[in-house]
Amino acid sequence: MAAELIPEEALRIAAETRRSAAPPRVPAWFPPYAGGTFALAMAAIGVSNLSGGDHGAAQVFGIAGIVLVVAHLAMYVALVRRWRRGGLVPLGETPTTQFRRRASRWFLIAALGVGGVCFLLGSSGWGIITFGLIAGAENWYRLVGWTRPE
Repeated sequence: MAAELIPEEALRIAAETRRSAAPPRVPAWFPPYAGGTFALAMAAIGVSNLSGGDHGAAQVFGIAGIVLVVAHLAMYVALVRRWRRGGLVPLGETPTTQFRRRASRWFLIAALGVGGVCFLLGSSGWGIITFGLIAGAENWYRLVGWTRPE
């Protein structure tokens, strides 16, 4: 660092470095988007399964489900690309995100339990739908902890 560095410039550099090392945040619209696209994708695939794969409506629901899964995954890729910061590694989780991650395990256990019971009862379509809806709610809940403060 040069001896001639003015204090304002030093403060600006320090603030930029701190902001770069902060935990990555997601936009406020992302949790409903992520949870909604996953839940809708699984619901569409489940409806396709329930209506049988032979006629046009089942195929439309199946294709819609696949498109929603791709849209769901593509947004994660876009966010990870935004999180890359010229050589700096962002800090890890905060206490809020750690609590939400631990609490969301119960959502996943419920999703697997209810979906598994439906599968065991012979209705894979309803198993996919219930798993998707509960896992979508879990995704939404967990990601709210990573949103930017307004």
